[in-house]
Amino acid sequence: MVTKILGGRYVLKRKLLPGSVERGEPELWQAQDAGDVYYVKLWPRRSGDEMDIRALWNREVRGLRRLQSYPGASQRFMTLQDLGITDDYFFIALEGGRRGILSELLERRQNVHWLLNLTVASRRRPLWEGLLRISEALRLLHDGGTIHRTLSSASIFVGPDGSNDFRLSGFEWSLRIAGNDGASANPAKQRVARPPELERGPGEFSTATDWFDFGLLAAEMFGAPVRTVRKLSALKKAITDLPTLREREKTLLLSLLEEEADRRLVDGESVERAIRDIVVGLEAVASASSNPIVVAVRLGPLTDLSRAIERIAGDQARADAVENQRKWIENDLRGDIRVIARSYPRRRFILKGSKLEYRVSQWDLPQGGATWDVGYCDSVEEYPKSFQGDDILNTGERKLQIRLYPHVRNNINSIRDKSLPWDKAFPPRVVDATVEPHLQDVHDFFRVTQQIDTLLIAAQICPVRVIEVDTMGGITYISVTPVKEVERNELCTFLKLSPPADQVADWFGLGAEEISDDDEQEPSRDTYYLLDRRTISRDPQGAVQWSFDRREMNSGGPRYHFVTEQGAVTRAGATLYLARNFGGTIAQIRRRHKAIEDLRQHTSLLRLIADPYIASRRGLDRAPAGRAAIDLDESKRKTIEQLWQVYPSFAVQGPPGTGKTTLIQAFSDRLLTDDPTAQVLLTAHSHHTVDDVLQKTSKLFNELPPNSRPILLRLGARQGSDFDIDATTNVILDSLAASEMAQAAPGFLKEKLAEAISSPDEHMSPSVERKAMQLLIQDAANLTFATSNAPDLAELSNRGRRFDWSVIEEAGKAHGFDMAAALQASHRILLIGDHHQLPPYNAETFEDLLGEPLRVQKAVQLGAQFAPGLVDPALVDEDPSKDSFADRCTKWRSMVRFFGRFFEQSMGEGIGLDGPASTLTDQHRMHPDIADLVGRIFYPDDSGTLLKTPDEAKVKFEGLPPYDITGSSWMPEARIIWRDVPWIQKEKFSVGEQTGLFVSDSEAEAVVDTLQQFRPRGSQKCHIQILSPYNDQLKLIRKKIEAARGAGTLDWMFQSPFDLTVDKRLGATVDEFQGSEADIVIVSLVRNNALVPWKSLGFLKQETRMNVLLSRAKQKLVIVGSWDFFSSRCNDFTPEEADYAYIGRMMAFMERAQVNRTLVRTGGHS
Repeated sequence: MVTKILGGRYVLKRKLLPGSVERGEPELWQAQDAGDVYYVKLWPRRSGDEMDIRALWNREVRGLRRLQSYPGASQRFMTLQDLGITDDYFFIALEGGRRGILSELLERRQNVHWLLNLTVASRRRPLWEGLLRISEALRLLHDGGTIHRTLSSASIFVGPDGSNDFRLSGFEWSLRIAGNDGASANPAKQRVARPPELERGPGEFSTATDWFDFGLLAAEMFGAPVRTVRKLSALKKAITDLPTLREREKTLLLSLLEEEADRRLVDGESVERAIRDIVVGLEAVASASSNPIVVAVRLGPLTDLSRAIERIAGDQARADAVENQRKWIENDLRGDIRVIARSYPRRRFILKGSKLEYRVSQWDLPQGGATWDVGYCDSVEEYPKSFQGDDILNTGERKLQIRLYPHVRNNINSIRDKSLPWDKAFPPRVVDATVEPHLQDVHDFFRVTQQIDTLLIAAQICPVRVIEVDTMGGITYISVTPVKEVERNELCTFLKLSPPADQVADWFGLGAEEISDDDEQEPSRDTYYLLDRRTISRDPQGAVQWSFDRREMNSGGPRYHFVTEQGAVTRAGATLYLARNFGGTIAQIRRRHKAIEDLRQHTSLLRLIADPYIASRRGLDRAPAGRAAIDLDESKRKTIEQLWQVYPSFAVQGPPGTGKTTLIQAFSDRLLTDDPTAQVLLTAHSHHTVDDVLQKTSKLFNELPPNSRPILLRLGARQGSDFDIDATTNVILDSLAASEMAQAAPGFLKEKLAEAISSPDEHMSPSVERKAMQLLIQDAANLTFATSNAPDLAELSNRGRRFDWSVIEEAGKAHGFDMAAALQASHRILLIGDHHQLPPYNAETFEDLLGEPLRVQKAVQLGAQFAPGLVDPALVDEDPSKDSFADRCTKWRSMVRFFGRFFEQSMGEGIGLDGPASTLTDQHRMHPDIADLVGRIFYPDDSGTLLKTPDEAKVKFEGLPPYDITGSSWMPEARIIWRDVPWIQKEKFSVGEQTGLFVSDSEAEAVVDTLQQFRPRGSQKCHIQILSPYNDQLKLIRKKIEAARGAGTLDWMFQSPFDLTVDKRLGATVDEFQGSEADIVIVSLVRNNALVPWKSLGFLKQETRMNVLLSRAKQKLVIVGSWDFFSSRCNDFTPEEADYAYIGRMMAFMERAQVNRTLVRTGGHS
């Protein structure tokens, strides 16, 4: 026999299934390469029907790719390893190893040891566990909107001993209910019994037919003559007569094979529950034990368990009456109680009594190790919890024995001999395999950073004592003073924060160099809560919001006065907890917490995050043509082409002005032109970015006929939107009401439609019909827009909503934990960002803390008391099976700037092959001189700068700018101006920044002077924007501008086209303005002092912040600051690794720009 080698790699060893070209069935081969064994599916290429065969191959590939993004997919579906096209075949290679195909094993079942002697319960249990895994896979398939259509033993791969390692495959004939994958209409008829609705005529494949096929599969495994008996009634009779099965097993099979689909068991969760009951029952039969399961309870006044019992039972079972308490527990756990088997974070059981829920763990042996022969309990669940992977069981006929801890300890050996082990009574559910250690590290990165973020919030809450409360005319006034809380102060120390009392002083005092996460934070605008508990376990729903009034010093310490018009009930002397901008914080933390816990089941996603270059695969798809006329430069065209070729992720770096939103427009246009049913989730860190992308993308589809436009949906908008769920529902319902179908509908349907159309007022909930329509729209939307932490996005995730693509904009500004939900939402991910602009909020804080592992350990261990259920001390424990905690912190520290690491790994630098990433290089926003400055300082390459201005962009700037300069002005025509102020260390009597205040009066005056030089050019639009790194400087600038306006020297600046009252033109911080642009940008740098370089720059040491400051201007950039101060920050002895070393590069380029006259340094009038 001639050896076949496929694709230069796979040696085809043995044909397992012959396939059929006529029926579109692939050949199945066992193959191997130099290192492993695989299963290879081959679709022969034939000239007459090649397109149809390719469509089947495409469907299998896309199905596998889509499914691999589902939680737990790697344990339920065969994993795609490779694919390709040769001269003779389309092929895919699936993981193989020691697995076999079930149909082949069933044909020779007499030689397969685990298929023999199935009358023995213990031998059937692993088969049912394997079927449970296939039922879970089938439900995932259905939840994702896909029907398998050819489920059989030929599409199941099993492990060598049949022990529950069953994997589903065979998707070449699968049907995506809403899709455009282009497969043939129907699979060929199978040579077995078929669902009756398909036999009767033009029946439709459905989830019900899949579950019928699942019933046939299960029946065949247990010996039913599925291959020889085609008549359903005869087959059901044969199942009833099977001696190998118990009644419960037969009942399930018969319910799956019901003739009428509406009577058939077709609910995936119900099928899984029935199989689990069978597994538990078989285990009970197999153990055939009358021995009790034993739990040793540790009681006494000092245990949490006894205190919890006493709170409920009172004098009937006091904490010091341990025997009474033991009997009370026996009574509470009487009957067939519910048992929750929980595997995360470690195996334990929860016994749900009538009054309490008891937490049972293993018994620790004195010689080391632990055993489930006896359970141990000393605590209860404080409140009901649920985790993904929880197994809900019952004690059933098992005896539960409650023993006191000392008695068990003294008689442990004899008790072990006579007890039924817990792990035998309640065998572990067939759950996903343990996550590989390096993938667990990835998951723990999300967990540890989320928990640090939670602790930072808890550490910024200040305990206060109420001094005075007064209510007048419906307004309540309150004064409070901070009080010391030792544990919270220690937590602050571990987190490198000031004590809460000092933090509050900074909120309302001077000298706080603050970086805001989103909107600018000021005492006059912030909201404050006085919480009634020290923990952050829940949001302050219904709690009073307070506004800051004033601060005063007192001999007993500072007093802070707040005021509210809401009804407030408190008293003098009470201890409360002062929190700033706290509303919604805990709900957001809980959403992220759940998303991160769910992430553990997404092993393919964890593998992708661990190394996106290694995880990437190249396909043969080509980018489709679009409908809209979008002018794309070369870097965007290349990126678009790569997007369709590379799977499952792609990362795009978009430097300033390179058109990231244009790329999203072109991507959306081409995707929806090719497949109008495609569904995309688009998220970003901020509302501003989401709304900007939505507004620009929506314009693409305005020219289409209304019934051809995709559905665009905005979730969680801060203000009403034309694309929010109410507005979108109205548009679709109005269109439906005007349709011929609605006009011809029966009267009762017209009434239902009218009820759905009627919009409720703000005090009423929508009708059932309208709510149902809204859910349909959410599930049907083509483009769904939301911020990464939106509650509606979490709701979609909880409902199992899946997308074809997940696009994450401004990814460089988001933490990994911010993106956890969006990353899980799809099997294809597009990350767009720029790691050379602003990093995730507090990134340096996370990096600093992870650089000191002991601080993190202490903070998590101590801080768990402030965030019960949200912070897990076990996370920071040393684990012999893992790297040391210090080494893990080093890994996590490198991942804090999530997008930067992901992009650089995706590029595959040093490997020599293109990775799943690209950089946009052609900028169209900035004047070429400004672009050159930004590029050479922040984006250098071998040519000087990777940021290029194409010829067509240069043409835009050849005419007159949209502003004029007064005839007698000192303002040069150059597009980059350094408006100089003296350095205090160089020039006598010069005025620098005010120590500790981060304001510069001389720069504020210079900003006003600069504004006075500009005039409108006719009616042309012109946006002027003032920026500064410091809020206090912006306040001073606004004050100076208002004074000049009052004196009549800036009137035109408050009229069109400048109108400084619009948005935040009078002043915005770096954080607020990233992603935005203006024609003229005036930047006040502020820093001007006599400190040593590494102490003198504040957070201007961060290159990313300076990048944003200098890259917002389109037409003219005016930098206000001390040239001499910045020029003196670096010299030949400045270490290259110093974070402020870029200042030397920046000033060196500006010196050259001066020589070239593209930058002019001037002192203005002064």
